[in-house]
Amino acid sequence: MRQTILATYRFSLIVIMAVVLQVDLAAGQTDSTLVFTLRQAMDYASENNINVRNAQIDVAIANKQVWETTTIGLPQANLSSNYNNNLSLATQLLPAIIFGGEEGEFVEVQFGTQHNFTGTLTVSQLVFDGTYFVGLQAAKVYKQLSGNQLVKTKLETRATVATTYQAIALAESNLETLKKNVSTLEATLNESKQLYKNGFIEKTEVTKLEVSLNSLRNNISSIVRQAEYLRHLLKIQLGVNPEQKIKLSEDLTALSGEIESKNLLSSAPEPANTIDYRMLQTQKEISQLELKKEKASVLPSLSVFYNYQYNAMRNEFNPFDSNEKWFKSSMLGVQLNVPLFASGQRASRIEQGKLKLQKTENNLRFMEQTLPAQWLQLRSNYLTALEKVKNSQSNRELAQEVLDQTVIKHQKGVASSMELNQANQAYLDAHAQYTQALAQVLNAKIELEKLNNTL
Repeated sequence: MRQTILATYRFSLIVIMAVVLQVDLAAGQTDSTLVFTLRQAMDYASENNINVRNAQIDVAIANKQVWETTTIGLPQANLSSNYNNNLSLATQLLPAIIFGGEEGEFVEVQFGTQHNFTGTLTVSQLVFDGTYFVGLQAAKVYKQLSGNQLVKTKLETRATVATTYQAIALAESNLETLKKNVSTLEATLNESKQLYKNGFIEKTEVTKLEVSLNSLRNNISSIVRQAEYLRHLLKIQLGVNPEQKIKLSEDLTALSGEIESKNLLSSAPEPANTIDYRMLQTQKEISQLELKKEKASVLPSLSVFYNYQYNAMRNEFNPFDSNEKWFKSSMLGVQLNVPLFASGQRASRIEQGKLKLQKTENNLRFMEQTLPAQWLQLRSNYLTALEKVKNSQSNRELAQEVLDQTVIKHQKGVASSMELNQANQAYLDAHAQYTQALAQVLNAKIELEKLNNTL
């Protein structure tokens, strides 16, 4: 009995560890309690989970980055102003002969005014830059990549929520089974006490039942705490307030009724239909554009600009004096930049770009080759778990029959408490094996659906 209880307890811990590693609200709400089926819980988390929300923000950021890159090629206008206070004007020496002086002598002169004011308007337009056009394409691809990441995040979130939801259902099923077991042992213990008082059995028979009953009660308390933790974890995954009450409308019986899916076993998914492959394809496009950008960096760039300027020069600080003049100037120009020599830097970057592209292409080929094998492995895990569920369910039913018969025999004094404990232990073992098999098949089904993007 003790070994079986420990085995059940260990299984419960394993379920929790698996959960840690790893949209629609229900139609009815009662007293501010959110009610979810498994599908509704996954849909709700797909919109409200923190990781999903952050991925949605990343998509919004990518949209803004596309426009930011686009504006580089649009007209740019800047307005600037400047004020200089020449505390001490620079002194220059000029030949004195210019002013009628003696040859070989110099005259000290100062040019300029103490206060100088400048206002400048500059307008520029990019005409051609190969890296700009490639960068514009890359920004759109990065937007696509963030969209793919959002899909992947939602898929992973749905899988995590499904695992937690099912773990709670398993814990509650174990709890219900143990409570029934406790009720049976309590009734048997009361009858055994009467038999002991009447002298039909020994005290040790009663003591053994009391020990078994206390162990079961301790195990129930442990599972209750585990279920509480799992519910708190599910709230975090759903993206609801930890104080919010939730209710799961599907129990283990409802979930186990949908464990078989022939569609998952028909054929391996096409690589292009999996999110990981699509993300790699997008990464390949990015690598291609990065290489194209490096190649474009050796091309000339051309831009035009217009400069309009107002200047005021004063010996007094009076920039707004209408009696004083402001002097204007304007200029139209073309700027051409031609990369000539970079000591092999650009050539090195181009080679690096080629190697990165080659690496991405290798990863794509590897995924194409390994995806069928991955699907076969997941399919095998799923089918094996289904077989275990059927066998363990039959064993559990047989163990239940033996336990029921032993209880009746014990009540009639035909079976000892040891025989009753053994029958009870056999039933708990069979139930633990069944729940473990059910957990395996549910997790295997999630992994297959995740691979097929059907979760």
